[in-house]
Amino acid sequence: MTTLILLSMLKSMLKVKCLKFASSNNDAKLCYLNGHFGYFQKSVISTNGFGLVRDVNFYDSDNKLSTDLTPQDIKDTYDSKSLIPTLETFFNLHPNFKYKYFIGDSGFDADDNYAYLHRKNIMPIIALNPRNSSALAEPSFNEFGVPLCPFDDSLPMVYDGITREKGRADRIKYICPKVKKTRIDGKTTYILNCDNPCT
Repeated sequence: MTTLILLSMLKSMLKVKCLKFASSNNDAKLCYLNGHFGYFQKSVISTNGFGLVRDVNFYDSDNKLSTDLTPQDIKDTYDSKSLIPTLETFFNLHPNFKYKYFIGDSGFDADDNYAYLHRKNIMPIIALNPRNSSALAEPSFNEFGVPLCPFDDSLPMVYDGITREKGRADRIKYICPKVKKTRIDGKTTYILNCDNPCT
């Protein structure tokens, strides 16, 4: 049997047969961590630029083993959702501390985290997580930073305003230069005239 089949069988068995938390400590929940299933109490350790520990924050997260997520999905979800509560606790304990930069691994690559850090005037330096990438062709950019059509780099995309959504960072919106934006029955409609669309 392949490793994936065995892991899937093990996960199914754990959902049914194992307690969701340790009998010695209800805060130690059954989860997948660093390649192992076990009972863990998750925490986040915040350090400064010298690696000195500034705060330890125990994080109560749902173990999510009852849903059909892979162990890596569980870890990524935990990492991406743990940053904001951890930093809120940290800044409440240390209100005079000011930071210009936040350095984190790809587990922290989430829109909410970027928006939160920008509101705090902290520059995020976070590796991109492949789970947030799509299979769409990647555009290149011209000398002014405008994205170009991934299939024809002589066609710059057309600025179409700012997208603002509650709880998310503002985003600049560009549309294909072969799209005609029109209003039909009071609603904005996009009509694409392209034989090889990139999206």
